[in-house]
Order: sequence, then structure tokens, then C-alpha cells
Amino acid sequence: MKLSRDEMQMINLRRQNQKTVGPKSKKGNNQKILDLINNRMELGIVKFGQEMPIGFYKDQDILEEVIDAMIYAASLLLELNKEKTNG
Repeated sequence: MKLSRDEMQMINLRRQNQKTVGPKSKKGNNQKILDLINNRMELGIVKFGQEMPIGFYKDQDILEEVIDAMIYAASLLLELNKEKTNG
């Protein structure tokens, strides 16, 4: 996918204005995220004996999974917020 000139300018501006937060790790955040995804994909191969099927899942399946993930995240955030306020 080729980025437009405006998109490239926006990315460059964002990079110029980024503030460094804490010491830079040897392994960047993007790589950590990719590692989590790859590990999950490998687990799926072991568990189901195949790679992720294409064309198998329908939009309703995806919607249900996304809603479930939002519920899990909200539950954890409420728990963390409760711990934070109760100190």
C-alpha cells in the first residue's frame, strides 16, 4: 500500500513531535505486539492442527469475538481502577 504525500507528511510531523517516554527498550513495542500475535498463531496451529483458515469465519463470528474481547477488557479495567482507587 502506497501512502499519499499528505499521509507521509502527517507521519513525519508525528515522528518529530513524539516524546520519548522512559528508556528505549531493546525490543520495541511493535515487535512485542507482533511476538504476541505470532505466539497465538502458533498455539492455534498446535491446538487445531492447521493454520488460520481463510473464508471460514463470517462477520457474525467476528462481531461476537470483538464484543467478547471488549467485555474482557472492560472487566479488567474496572478491576484495575478499583485497585487503584482503593490503594
